[in-house]
Amino acid sequence: MNRANYGRKSGVIIDSCRQHGLWFDAHELGRILHWIRAGGAVQARKFDREEERDRERQQRLQRDFEPFEPDLLGARRGSGSLFTLGDVLGSLFDLY
Repeated sequence: MNRANYGRKSGVIIDSCRQHGLWFDAHELGRILHWIRAGGAVQARKFDREEERDRERQQRLQRDFEPFEPDLLGARRGSGSLFTLGDVLGSLFDLY
């Protein structure tokens, strides 16, 4: 038997079993229904979406600001960059 906060935000701890389903103690089902009718489930889904966006944003930031590790030609590893360090330096010298 596993215990979990229904909807992660309801404050109602329910018991669940893979083989036998959900188990409610006295008044738990009524409290959950009240929470749902009061908009708790909608708010919980909104919170979950915001958390997911935050996780994706963090992953993008970590990926975009990885430490620079040039390969032998001067390109960032795995970047798919079309320019090498030599290309950039050559262009700078051409401007000078």
